[in-house]
Amino acid sequence: MTYFALFVALPFAFVAGTALAQDNDPIDAPIELDAAPAVEQLNRAQRPVSPNSQRMSLVSGGLLFASFDQNGDYQITEAEVKGGITSAFSTADSSGNGSLSLVEVDAWRIRALGSLDLLPGNTQFDRDFNAVVTRAEFTEVLTRNAQRLDRNEDRVLDFSELLQKAPEPQEAKRERNRIFPSRADRQRRR
Repeated sequence: MTYFALFVALPFAFVAGTALAQDNDPIDAPIELDAAPAVEQLNRAQRPVSPNSQRMSLVSGGLLFASFDQNGDYQITEAEVKGGITSAFSTADSSGNGSLSLVEVDAWRIRALGSLDLLPGNTQFDRDFNAVVTRAEFTEVLTRNAQRLDRNEDRVLDFSELLQKAPEPQEAKRERNRIFPSRADRQRRR
């Protein structure tokens, strides 16, 4: 009979002991977070993707301006733009003479922008066509580009402002026009 009592009582003791252990375990304690500031920021944030899931791509020079973000908050302030431009000029000036040759500008554009095909190009930097880009010319062009990218004109570049709608692939455009012809296409077919 004692074995029977032990057999019946043992599972209840195990369950009760497990329950008591869980109550004292700090790992299982609920974590309380104040999410209100994060939710408020998300509600105010500009949505870089449109409701119909438009594909997005970086604007020309987007990687360069993103690299100017020094504190990792995904926003580039005017001070960070100025500091980034100063650093970019120092990097581009491989000869150390305080001005850039067009060869130095091309080498910098490949490293910083990723391609010679992206703007700003040499003609934007060398406004007087003397084959020398001064610090002032370099700074003026990149500052003007930063101002142009600041769509909401708050003097801070959000990473979402470094995005643009990606061009529609040609195949998709042809298929869309086949299914939904424009008014001009319909009139031509008549």
